[in-house]
Amino acid sequence: MNPSERKNSIPLIKYIPGPRKIKRLFFEKVKLPYLMRFRSWKYADYLFKRRFGYSIDWEHPRDLNEWMNYLEHKTDTSEWTRLADKYAVRKFVEERGLAHILLPLYGKWEKPSDIDFDKLPTSFAMKTNGGCGDVALVEDKTKVDPESIRKKMSQAMTQRDTVFLRSGEPHYLGIKQLVICEQLLTPNPLEYKVFCFHGEPLCILACSERDLVAHTVNWVLYDLDWNRRLDWMAPAFRKDIEIQKPSRLSEMIEYSKVLSKGFPHVRVDFYAPDDHIYFSEMTFTSTASRINWCTPEFLKTMGDKVREGMK
Repeated sequence: MNPSERKNSIPLIKYIPGPRKIKRLFFEKVKLPYLMRFRSWKYADYLFKRRFGYSIDWEHPRDLNEWMNYLEHKTDTSEWTRLADKYAVRKFVEERGLAHILLPLYGKWEKPSDIDFDKLPTSFAMKTNGGCGDVALVEDKTKVDPESIRKKMSQAMTQRDTVFLRSGEPHYLGIKQLVICEQLLTPNPLEYKVFCFHGEPLCILACSERDLVAHTVNWVLYDLDWNRRLDWMAPAFRKDIEIQKPSRLSEMIEYSKVLSKGFPHVRVDFYAPDDHIYFSEMTFTSTASRINWCTPEFLKTMGDKVREGMK
């Protein structure tokens, strides 16, 4: 090989994947999709054991984590897919008589390239309907590059399957992907996540100071009378902070009852800026069904709530 031929061959070597990359690609593109389609419970058990050091008791689920996995991988979750869809769930909320707590919708698109920013208001929140943490919060559209937002949405849609395959949450994979745009709530609103069991709320995870860039948030568990319950949280997650009680707490609790009726477990999330209540989303697999921020005792209490209603 003469020098010129050798020079031209070097770039090709860089694009030949090594054994580790080939193994990872095989797992993500071949083995993992197969497992999630035919034996998703097996991969879920692997993820569970890697975090907690023991396997799921599939025959007799013990705590909330085991019940969420059981329901995800051993029962029909087609309704989960519909309600985890941030666009389709709007119809469900309307059907249950709560259209007034939906954020105004400015538009939806199948492809980011179809977004017409000229038709959008000055401020808005844009996200995919089946992603996680892929939100673009725009306070003044004249100060942002539309192409950067289109790119952000496109990347989220491209990465969606990989994200939820890795996390072991196959019900998200059935969501037909869209980009949606809603009213922007400013400043960063407080979030209230109501854990419900067979239509009955049990506790509320209150969240504040969420940073979408740094992926940080403050959170505290409260009971329904707004008593802070650090004793329900794992020691490593206890913070000596208080989060504002929503001014319309009783209404929020009633709304969560209406929306969670008929489900063994679901978390119903709300925003509560000023004196308003807005629906956010419904989540059936909190922390990908591997909650580590609660004490084992409280996870068992929540698991008992699921089991009691299954009788």
